[in-house]
Amino acid sequence: MSNTILWIILGYLSGCILYSQLASRLFQVPDITKLSPDGNPGVFNAFQNGGFAVGLFTLAGDLLKGALPLFLWRMTTPGWKENTLLPLVMAAPVIGTLWPAFRHFSGGKGITVSFSVLLGLVPDWRPVLLLAACFLFFSLILVVDSHYYRTLVAFTAFPAGACLSDGCDKRDEISHRIPRRRVSLWPATDADRGMPPAFPLRAHKSRAETPRSRNPGGTPVMEALILSCSTGGGHNAAAKAVQDALSRQGHHAILLDPYSLQGQAVADKVGRFYVDFVRTVPRLFGVVYKLGEAYTKLQEHLPHHSPVYLFQRKTARTLKQYLEKSQPDVIVTTHVFAGEMLTMLRNEGMKLPPVIYIATDYTSIPFTQEVQADRYIVGHKDIVQSFVAAGLPEWKILPYGIPVNEAFQSRMSRPDACRWLGLDPAKRHILLSGGSMGFGLDGMIRTLLPVLEEHPDTVLLVLTGSNEELQKSIHEKYPGPQIRALGPTDQMPRYLQACQVLITKPGGLSTTEACVSQIPMVLVHPIPGVETINARFFESHAMARWARDPEQDLADILREVLADPGPMEQAQATLQSNAALRTASLCSSLVRRKG
Repeated sequence: MSNTILWIILGYLSGCILYSQLASRLFQVPDITKLSPDGNPGVFNAFQNGGFAVGLFTLAGDLLKGALPLFLWRMTTPGWKENTLLPLVMAAPVIGTLWPAFRHFSGGKGITVSFSVLLGLVPDWRPVLLLAACFLFFSLILVVDSHYYRTLVAFTAFPAGACLSDGCDKRDEISHRIPRRRVSLWPATDADRGMPPAFPLRAHKSRAETPRSRNPGGTPVMEALILSCSTGGGHNAAAKAVQDALSRQGHHAILLDPYSLQGQAVADKVGRFYVDFVRTVPRLFGVVYKLGEAYTKLQEHLPHHSPVYLFQRKTARTLKQYLEKSQPDVIVTTHVFAGEMLTMLRNEGMKLPPVIYIATDYTSIPFTQEVQADRYIVGHKDIVQSFVAAGLPEWKILPYGIPVNEAFQSRMSRPDACRWLGLDPAKRHILLSGGSMGFGLDGMIRTLLPVLEEHPDTVLLVLTGSNEELQKSIHEKYPGPQIRALGPTDQMPRYLQACQVLITKPGGLSTTEACVSQIPMVLVHPIPGVETINARFFESHAMARWARDPEQDLADILREVLADPGPMEQAQATLQSNAALRTASLCSSLVRRKG
């Protein structure tokens, strides 16, 4: 009962969000309610007065705000079809749209959200098709002119039509009696399905059945599973650093994207969606991040699993089968999605080995508190309290730092690094990076042209990441010797050692790598949300300068950093640089303690 009451409240609050007004602010257009004669914040007026982008955003929001609460309530409520409060759960988003508390109880007409509520009943399409038929009947045949009264009449006719549709219950009963053939998720071999290999020592065997080998130092060899997701390069880079550290200690470590267990195409789609979303509409990503923060705070008072947690259900089931076959001794995850999959399996009663969660940003991101791990590794002692505030036990939080590749810690002189990369050691080099996605580089190059003109001995190296079109464009626009565009590279440690300054967006991994390499940093274009917090952290600790408006202040900040890099390099030296090795040692310690 309490769960249903919660979803009725959440459904109403979801309905109160008027996405047309939110879209007006996001896309910087006038409020559509002031442009339309009827002042209605609906989808039609959004398209007509705000344009295609505003209309599309409003349509998507209005469809989600009705369907999502009902769908999530169904997922978390056994026997929901027999629940007497089902009509209230369905009505709540519509009521919120008609009478939103945030707009003095003056809202829209509720047409779109009426359909979206019924979409929450999918895969049963009959209710939404029936409601569409009611609207069409009173729009084209027995015409009711007023949108408001047409909605009321259609909803009055809808239950009558539902009662007249015969045989529905009988068909449902029959379909439940039909025996369904079980299809195994696992083919004859892992290779048939493109699965990563199971661990060589214990595939298909229990720990008791398999003798544990020992490394040259005489300590038992661990089988470690490291989980990451390809939503940006940082998570994978941190995971690879831990994998390398474990391998150097003589252990076996497999790095796995859990979405690839459903096929590499699924993993690529998840990663591509995130990258395209952030690159195309970063402001909207910032809004989503803020909504995640708000949902996290709400969970403190009304404990409930988030939609992000529920989204992992299908992949978690496949991961369970992989874990049953491979039986690792320890699991390390650098991504909250994989952490939530493991938590879901643990909540369902599966016995897991020790789990270590590594945060790859300098704050507790939304939904971190849902990850149940044995230890949490964070980037700095000064951010521990943000994780405690999110609800994690302080004794489990270890400020080891974010793991980076060993190559960033090895010191090479600047002239030697230049020669290694084929650069002229007599020149000064500035490295401009857009992270693994190549953000905002062309505009920053134009901003830096005056600095390059002032210093003809300076070369700007532009890392375009995976953006091949941008790399080609820079080559064509700036053919001179002072600007060089570089694509994806595995020589990032050498570039950081060869250059005098790094200009980069404040991703958690890229900034950590720079600090470990002790190269002065100027931070630009943070993705709204977590990267803004990263930038604030590094600026407050004097490890970087933040150019909040690159067009206005990037060139001046760069001049200042080039003139006096010493204080920044000294501050960077305080950041932990051996996180990967400490994480590998922690894995051994937890396994010994459990064994």
